[in-house]
Amino acid sequence: MILRLVNALQWSLLLLSMLLASLYLSWQGLAQVDYGYSAWYDLLDIEATIESEAPRNRFRTQFELTDRAERERLFSGIVDAINHGGEGLSALVYHTPDGMGLGPLLTRAEVVHLQDVAHLVGRFRTAAWIALGLAVALSLMAVWRRMSPPSAGRLALGSVIGLGGAVLLLAAAGPVRVFYALHEMVFPPDHQWFFYYDESLMSMMMQAPNLFGPIAVLWLVCALALLATVWSALAWVLRRR
Repeated sequence: MILRLVNALQWSLLLLSMLLASLYLSWQGLAQVDYGYSAWYDLLDIEATIESEAPRNRFRTQFELTDRAERERLFSGIVDAINHGGEGLSALVYHTPDGMGLGPLLTRAEVVHLQDVAHLVGRFRTAAWIALGLAVALSLMAVWRRMSPPSAGRLALGSVIGLGGAVLLLAAAGPVRVFYALHEMVFPPDHQWFFYYDESLMSMMMQAPNLFGPIAVLWLVCALALLATVWSALAWVLRRR
């Protein structure tokens, strides 16, 4: 009985550590394509949002004169910055198609917020590397002990129950409410994190919070696919032994 409990604990820790590492690796992989911003730009009709809202901005003018390529470049600049400690945020400037600078993209409050996001990503990175090390150690231990991996059916059932429960809780609480609650939990109370379109080019060009939903789904799908691939490879090695 004790051995079964130890084995169950080891598999649970291995699965959780693999999941965290997969989430981080997927996050970094998707960063290389700016989390699919180009596709979401069309699907969410961000062009129309910018055309409608940019002329009303109280702090930044003439953003409506930029083109799609410039907006994608700016979004990519934000992605690079939050994944590199917030470096370069204040230097983001938007231009007309002929290259004329129109002004800095971000206000001071937006820079502070994105630096907070960058710090959060940094903590996520640290936790993910710890999880990856733990996953490697537990995998080697499983190979050394010649453990039998959980059946695919049991693993699938547990995954369906876990994901289904999370989706139901999210639906019951309301995605937008959960989104706001998480921001209130992780960011300093005296730092602004909510920005109206008429005060923030960043929020407008992301069509926040609409953009974050499809990015989160894409991120989760990629992470689960990576997790399934690595887990299947480990199970194959264990069965061969």
